[in-house]
Amino acid sequence: MSDSFPSGAKTGALAQETVLGGRYLVQRRLGQGGMGAVYLAHDQRLDIECAIKEMSAAMLKTDEDRDRSRRAFHEEAKLLARLSHPNLPRVSDHFTEHGKEYLVMEYVPGETLSQVMRRNPPPWSVGEAMALVDPLTDVLHYLHSRQPAIIFRDLKPANVMRTPEGQIKLIDFGIARLFKAGQSHDTQAFGTMGYSAPEQYGQGQTDARSDVYALAVLIHQLISAHDPISQPFNVPLAHRLNPRVPEQFSAVLQTAMSHDPADRFGSMVAFRRALINAAGNLPSQPFVAAPRQGMPVVQPQVGYTQPQHGYNQPTPQSAPVQPYGRPTSQPYNQPTPQRPPAQPYPPVYQPPAQPVAYGMQPVYQQPYGPPPVRLETTGVAQTSRWMGIVSLLMVLASFGLGELDRGFASLIVVLGLLLACVGFVVSLVGLNHTATQHSIKGRSHAGLGLALSIVASLLVCASIANLANY
Repeated sequence: MSDSFPSGAKTGALAQETVLGGRYLVQRRLGQGGMGAVYLAHDQRLDIECAIKEMSAAMLKTDEDRDRSRRAFHEEAKLLARLSHPNLPRVSDHFTEHGKEYLVMEYVPGETLSQVMRRNPPPWSVGEAMALVDPLTDVLHYLHSRQPAIIFRDLKPANVMRTPEGQIKLIDFGIARLFKAGQSHDTQAFGTMGYSAPEQYGQGQTDARSDVYALAVLIHQLISAHDPISQPFNVPLAHRLNPRVPEQFSAVLQTAMSHDPADRFGSMVAFRRALINAAGNLPSQPFVAAPRQGMPVVQPQVGYTQPQHGYNQPTPQSAPVQPYGRPTSQPYNQPTPQRPPAQPYPPVYQPPAQPVAYGMQPVYQQPYGPPPVRLETTGVAQTSRWMGIVSLLMVLASFGLGELDRGFASLIVVLGLLLACVGFVVSLVGLNHTATQHSIKGRSHAGLGLALSIVASLLVCASIANLANY
């Protein structure tokens, strides 16, 4: 590995007019990171511009880390070479030169979502944010539909590009990974704190629901102006930060950002459908970075329909682009007519056996996944927690008070036992309360109160025995 990654091989130092691989003329550096850099180059053979990603492990100290970095870079090259989607950059070449690895890909001009947000600071309207939902859910569902599934794992504003034509592309697959069924957790923690799901930090195995979490955080930031990096894994309800956000839309995002992956939407299809239905009749607006004619408008719908053309097939110039999920002439849940032979990747959605009825529900019906989970606690749960804490402290204090005043220590023990018994009952009531059951913090507080009350009750016996010795 020392030949490919010598210790002094720094990145981002290529001079202008340097020729790589005998064909790529470096024009300028586009970006620089700790172990990599990206250059704009000219492919002299095809006479087109391209982006070249340069990789070095000079900052890594051990051979094992350098081996891992080199394997990850090669994995990225092979992963991207197999993909074909309009919202992903194309990879055309991969080579090693001067002790560094190089990946040649399509040059994506434009600006990142981070730059757009600096120019047009949040909060944005829900309609503006929904304009990003369409392409991002489409491309992420495409990645999740691969065999094996590809988890992006680092969705954030800096990794979303908008071209001058208004096309959205995901960039930087440096930490994308192939999902390996059967693993209980990831071997390495990757991602950007605040945007990445908790399971990416040693809590479990990442899957499609990890990208659901990240996309929900991104949408939440756009409509609330809340910086997720400031409070990782503790995102306030969007409608409390921005009153213009409907509560049911806020509830959909909160469900998608649940700490437990089992409480989130199971797929991008389910998440997108819930967002559209929660947005309801809010007026749709163009994406703020793309105020152009013909912007697809997201409309609420019941059925999630199949596009009229294959994902990887070019759209006929004579026909307008079909927005992802727009209702078609085919009725929902009716037998689908015969279609052309299998496309390069499978359909995004197969209708269920029974139609999904939304009816006149006051709050959106979530077709797949659990009901929204609130992150607030309840008064009963908080009371039980504090009663458990105080009762435990009183019993523990009696051990030290026995030497000073046996009578006062006995009184503290009796009061602590009484408070523990009451706290035990209140905890049981809280755990059976509907509001507590639908609240992550509520369940946690009530359970903690129950455990502390039991511990305090058990310590009373030890305290009584201790007082008998004085």
